[in-house]
Amino acid sequence: MDKLLSQRSLYVSKRDDCMKKIRELGALPNEAFDKYKGLDIKKLMKLLEKTNADLKKMSGVNKKAFDQYSTYMEEKEELLKRKKGTSEPGGHPTGCQAPVSLHSLGCHRVTHVSV
Repeated sequence: MDKLLSQRSLYVSKRDDCMKKIRELGALPNEAFDKYKGLDIKKLMKLLEKTNADLKKMSGVNKKAFDQYSTYMEEKEELLKRKKGTSEPGGHPTGCQAPVSLHSLGCHRVTHVSV
């Protein structure tokens, strides 16, 4: 019974350590979830060791800057898709009209106002 409890506590601590490491990773690319799903554990471990070795070489890279860059690129792609989807051949988004000058509307600039 004691052996089972000690094994359980060992596995719980390992799980907690793994969860902590996952949180520390930060943003993951969307393809990461599907790309490695069907791989063998030995291949995954080799990839992990290689990746960890590569990460040690780049320990000075700012993680927050990378996260911000990733977010920026995703937002940029989304905006470009929206722009492409809503533009008309005239170059103006659907439902918008070309800018109209104030002069053509009859508005004139007041140069002097007496109080």
